[in-house]
Amino acid sequence: MAGDVTAQLANGTLVIKGDTLDNGVQLSTGPNSGEIVVAGTTAGGSATNLNGTANGSATFSNVTGLKIAMKGGNDNVQFEPLTIDGNTRIRGGRGNDTFDIGGAVFNGSLNLKLGRGDDKLTWTSSTVSGEAEIKGRRGSDEVSIASGTFDTLSVRLGRGDDSLSISGTTVHTETDLNGGLGTNTFTDGGGNTLNGLTTKNFA
Repeated sequence: MAGDVTAQLANGTLVIKGDTLDNGVQLSTGPNSGEIVVAGTTAGGSATNLNGTANGSATFSNVTGLKIAMKGGNDNVQFEPLTIDGNTRIRGGRGNDTFDIGGAVFNGSLNLKLGRGDDKLTWTSSTVSGEAEIKGRRGSDEVSIASGTFDTLSVRLGRGDDSLSISGTTVHTETDLNGGLGTNTFTDGGGNTLNGLTTKNFA
């Protein structure tokens, strides 16, 4: 059973909140310049209510930051091509969550915490102009970064048997990769420029 998600604009920051059930959310570019569309998507076999409407959507403009807190449940968060101005914070919460970020531009910092559970992050052709930090907790997490561009990148995967793969990616200043506790693997898929690279806790 899918749950309820709210999306609202608070002092320029787009705030998206889930509940303890399975939720699906998609963010994309709106029909007009500078607009962002948030839509509920099917999760756990059921529609996600977005502001009270099953698989509904809402459009926002003049967004200067983003906060997502999905809380419990097995959640799906998808970014279609869009631009986020300001800082972004994403929290997965408990559950086996999936994050799919494709063609996104983050004009600011990015702080993404996968949360507890066996989580998966797929990052494709997306850019962060400020500091990017990706953190896991307990669980076997899978992080794949392809054709990314970052100023600085920190990946810390926490407890569990985790995997990290990076290909075709540029980090301009500093790259810090830490698998955490567990039997972890790091795959360099080639085509990378990872300046200031340090790796730790990978087999």
